[in-house]
Amino acid sequence: MLSQSEIEEIEVVVADSSHEKYVDTILETIAEAAKVRGTGIAKRTHEYLVTKMREAKAVIALKGDRMAGFSYIETWGNKHYVTPHTTMKRSITPSYTPTSEAREWHGASKR
Repeated sequence: MLSQSEIEEIEVVVADSSHEKYVDTILETIAEAAKVRGTGIAKRTHEYLVTKMREAKAVIALKGDRMAGFSYIETWGNKHYVTPHTTMKRSITPSYTPTSEAREWHGASKR
C-alpha cells in the first residue's frame, strides 16, 4: 500500500494532445479490466480516444510519467446529455488497485 504522500503524487488533469502517448496503454488497461471482471466494454479505437483528448472531453491520472487512470465523456442530444465512459474505476491500472490509493483517487475524480 502506498503512503499518503505517494497518493498525493497522482495528478488528474484534462487530457490533451500531449497525452496521446498513453492511448495504447489506456486501451490495453480497459481490455484487461473487462477480462478480469468477465464483462464486455465497447472497444474504442486509438483515433477515437485521441479525438476525446483533443476535444478536452477526457481526463487522465498520472503518477509521474505513468498512466494511472483515464476517463472520457460522451455527449449527445446537441450536448444536452452527458455520460461518462471508461470510468476511472474501470481503467485504473492494476498497479493502483485494489489499494486505498485507487479508492482515494477514484473518490477524488467524483468531486
